[in-house]
Amino acid sequence: CDDAVWSAITHFTQGVQISLVIGYNQLNRGTAFESGGADYAEWLKKYDENETLTYGDVVGVKSGEISARFSDAEKFMVISQNPTVIGAMPLQDNLHRHKKVAFIGQVPVKVLGEVHKGEYILPSGNGDGMAIAVHPDQMRIHDYKRIVGVAWDEYHGNELFSLINTAVGINTNDLSNE
Repeated sequence: CDDAVWSAITHFTQGVQISLVIGYNQLNRGTAFESGGADYAEWLKKYDENETLTYGDVVGVKSGEISARFSDAEKFMVISQNPTVIGAMPLQDNLHRHKKVAFIGQVPVKVLGEVHKGEYILPSGNGDGMAIAVHPDQMRIHDYKRIVGVAWDEYHGNELFSLINTAVGINTNDLSNE
């Protein structure tokens, strides 16, 4: 009889503990940042402080400096329009020498020509800050290191370029699929 009573007490106590843990975790959700922006960006220094760069421009990165004219960059990224979080804030006196560059998330990118959802967005190669869309089946091996992101929008019009919602920072292992 003693064992049955202690077993019931133990089960009751463990049930209360589990309920408290579940209740605590459901109520304590941490901090959420919400904004109209959809990317994390950092301030990066322009290679040429007189170069005009605007949101949606594709830039090459060399040793932490950016330029639309870099054709042999280490990485290709895009100037952010409205990031949710921005890191590496420069001193106010040097702000004009820097631009907000998207590291991960969704950003509009200036793309030439027709675009389909799921196509890779690559720099145009003209040093003009523009991009092109390439179907995954048409990618060449050297294209993978030039990926800016993946198109999450479509465009089939006749304008010179379109602003395409692009997922950036998520394609680091795409070459391994080939």
